[in-house]
Amino acid sequence: MTRTEDGIYSFVDPSVREYFAVRKFRDDILNTEYPWDSSRERANQPVQRIPIELGLRPLTSRMANILADTLREDAEGARQRLATIIHTTVDRIKASTHTLYYLAGNCLSVYARLNGNTIPSDPNRLDLRGKWLNGALLESCNLSKVDFSKISSAGG
Repeated sequence: MTRTEDGIYSFVDPSVREYFAVRKFRDDILNTEYPWDSSRERANQPVQRIPIELGLRPLTSRMANILADTLREDAEGARQRLATIIHTTVDRIKASTHTLYYLAGNCLSVYARLNGNTIPSDPNRLDLRGKWLNGALLESCNLSKVDFSKISSAGG
């Protein structure tokens, strides 16, 4: 770490910051419930964990690749969780654009990398209609059979 004359600390190498960010994103994707939530003990549905930090800014291609690599151990479970986030957070994203603006787009970026750069055409697996996909990195993806009708972007 280094410290500026103003007393602000920063990492010497950005890869250290990326390492900690990927650890946090991976944890938020794989763990669907908050550790503090005791809803199940009261026979209630748990509060669904939302990976807020994953929605703050668009992922770089490098970060999306690294995050996908860390999720390959349980690629099918990760794809299911990413699809759930994309499917269930559109209203929350619209209500909290300052914190969740890139959430679905970032999830789609990682999903595509876990799925061999292919977006499934079956809306039962991944329905993109009406979703906010801001910042999605879909370069080199096979999108030939995807229904992009009613996909929303900023303000749309």
